[in-house]
Amino acid sequence: MTFELLTTVASGGIHFDLALSANAYIDTYTDYVRNSGSYSVRFLLTSFGAYPLFVAQVLGIFYFKDIDRPSRLAVIYLFVVTVLVYTLGGGKQKQFGDIIIYVVTVVLAKQAASGKLRLSTIIKVGAFLFSGIYLLLALLAFRYQAIGVSLVELNLKLHPLIQYNEQYWLADLLGDSLAFPVVMFSGYLGQGYYGLSLSLEQPFTWTNFAGSSYSISVILNQFFGAEFWVTQSYPYLVGYATGWGQTKWHTVFSWLASDLTWPGVVMFMGWMGFIYGRSWREVILYQNPFAIMVFAMMNIGLAYAPANNQLMHSPGALSTSIGVLIFYFLFHANFNAAPTTIRRLRLRVKR
Repeated sequence: MTFELLTTVASGGIHFDLALSANAYIDTYTDYVRNSGSYSVRFLLTSFGAYPLFVAQVLGIFYFKDIDRPSRLAVIYLFVVTVLVYTLGGGKQKQFGDIIIYVVTVVLAKQAASGKLRLSTIIKVGAFLFSGIYLLLALLAFRYQAIGVSLVELNLKLHPLIQYNEQYWLADLLGDSLAFPVVMFSGYLGQGYYGLSLSLEQPFTWTNFAGSSYSISVILNQFFGAEFWVTQSYPYLVGYATGWGQTKWHTVFSWLASDLTWPGVVMFMGWMGFIYGRSWREVILYQNPFAIMVFAMMNIGLAYAPANNQLMHSPGALSTSIGVLIFYFLFHANFNAAPTTIRRLRLRVKR
């Protein structure tokens, strides 16, 4: 992350004005063509460094009170630099949103595992979550403003299949500038399921277990000469047929169905739900570090489920998901021993 910080400063600086950060994001993706990027040192470090970065962030919060002062400072430095580089430097929402999810997940799990979860803690976490979402919405509003889209021109400039009710009471209550990010957030909650409905109308085209992940398709295409299977997935097929392209939202279910079929998605999500529940149980009973990483990672997937297949989309997310699951299945059982305090409590109950 220090390398990322130095590179960001050298290439354009860090903007403490969200409007400038939003402009930086727009400039980054202007004229960008997918599957045309180069494999630079920075790209490789970002992709393969995503997993150890995830481990350091999640376990840094989980063991924050147990580690020494220099380690605490290193954890704080890691979070600060992540926000500086990606959010303020690049105008990206994902990394900041991930941090919010990590903090909320680990704090609540840690408190629940120690039996100290109180209403006051839930209120504090709720306030932190609300503040974080507000900042994300503000950044989103600035990004739309950077491309000339506001609440007034929403129906003209956003997408022909998106219709905003201009007579809705929200704008009268909050005003256009405050209502705009809330309207766009409601779109996040709903547009993916509209894409899902369009996907259900398309004929099934199998993508050989490579269409649900853009990164897997790129790897197979560029290194093994396979077809670029992702372009035959449901989100792309919907784009060809209706204009609601893959850059819009389609939910995680549409992406997975391209590889697994619709009944297969139901079975797959059931299996993921089992892992999710078991990891939570292992956190509560044993404070298992590998379980808390699985639980935090899957909360990322749940948060983005209305939009896309976030855990398998980018190279960094893919390497993190693979790493977390592999190490969980290899080592989680070794940590399923109750802490000493819990053992004492159980002995007292038996007596």
